[in-house]
Amino acid sequence: MKKEEPKEEVKGLDPRIQSAFAAGMSEAAGGDPTAAIARFKQAATNDPLTHWAHYNLGVLYERKGDLANAEREYLKALDLNAKLSYRAAENYSKLLVRTGRALQAEAELKRRINAAPEALGLRYALAWASTPRTSSTTRRWSARRS
Repeated sequence: MKKEEPKEEVKGLDPRIQSAFAAGMSEAAGGDPTAAIARFKQAATNDPLTHWAHYNLGVLYERKGDLANAEREYLKALDLNAKLSYRAAENYSKLLVRTGRALQAEAELKRRINAAPEALGLRYALAWASTPRTSSTTRRWSARRS
């Protein structure tokens, strides 16, 4: 399984945001996560409601091994748009499970489902986080993400 890639899913946005987002996608594709992070931060600054910018920041921080910032950005994406940020929910739950915090992931996702019951991605992420795992299963999953 290949690494999670940033998603290009912004249409109808302000041209400054589109420009920063496109530059971030280009930098990420070119293998420069530091430059891509700067571009996505710019996109998020120009429009803090752009949940995809925060999702992409989470992916890039996770790729760099900065799990605290990855977790923060996934949660920001979910705060901004729980219904459309299903990838953020999935990545958030997998990050917490991978770091031994499955119960925390379950509690947070249940809280968010109560607030946004129509957000089916949250239910999928909760099912994933709630699935019992052996340490060998977690190691295999983590190895595929690397």
